Amino acid sequence: LIYGSIVYWFSGYVPLAANYFVYLLLLLLCAFTCNVMFSVFSAKVRDRPAALAAMSVSVVVLILFSGFTVQPDVIPPYYIWIYWINLFAWIFRAVVVNEYRSPPFDTVVDSDGSTQGEAIMMRFGFTLNGEAFDYVWVWWTVLFCIGLCIISTIVTFRALETTRFESGTSDGDAEDESDSSNQTTSVMTHSQAASLEIKGVTLTFKNINYTVKASTSNDELHLLKNISGHFPAGKLTALMGSSGAGKTTLMDVLALRKSSGKVTGDVRVNGHAQEANSFRRMSGYVEQFDVQSP
Repeated sequence: LIYGSIVYWFSGYVPLAANYFVYLLLLLLCAFTCNVMFSVFSAKVRDRPAALAAMSVSVVVLILFSGFTVQPDVIPPYYIWIYWINLFAWIFRAVVVNEYRSPPFDTVVDSDGSTQGEAIMMRFGFTLNGEAFDYVWVWWTVLFCIGLCIISTIVTFRALETTRFESGTSDGDAEDESDSSNQTTSVMTHSQAASLEIKGVTLTFKNINYTVKASTSNDELHLLKNISGHFPAGKLTALMGSSGAGKTTLMDVLALRKSSGKVTGDVRVNGHAQEANSFRRMSGYVEQFDVQSP
């Protein structure tokens, strides 16, 4: 809102409250719809680099056919469909219409009764069937954003429901790094996923020790000392302690995410010794970074 207000008033838009609030509405709609629309990539694409690459290409296409870089009336007919399904094109067109269909641009400048605002829009290709867009297209843009949000939400929901990916290697695990290129995407249908028998897993650990070399000397730092415990199946377990107590370090050790230092102790899954590959396939690890889509 602050950025949008600065842009509106410093860019010399019409100084009318109604047009200003419509502009803010369009700005918020654009931000929210983009968030929902691009969540499809995070739900459907396997890893972050691939998702970022796909979204980058999509943004370039959206900007190119938004009506700003290339005027709408000179876009080739075989590409015009991209313009009409383009979120940025709808938002940009609504901002233009909101500006040039306002009272300050109602002065008649042509013998056929065309106003100054209509003449400007026709000059820059914002026309439909030879006539400048009417103000109703602002509200058509609002409906378009709502519809795009609904479609994107449905697609994201279906992708999260039907697509499953095999767990890759953990960050920093040098032993299995060479096998990461051989990982393949495993996609199962909803019926197949529902037919899988869900079994609880009890994780137990005993006498866990973790030592690392100090960064400023050859001394060893004993970060975990004889830690024992268990996480029962089917129960949400909270690991609590003061800051710096070693909670994250313990979770990293149990999740096989430590590639340096020395780890000793016994970790068992349902009574069986923890095996790296199978454990990574059956478990998930969410780091304490706020990077999840709401």
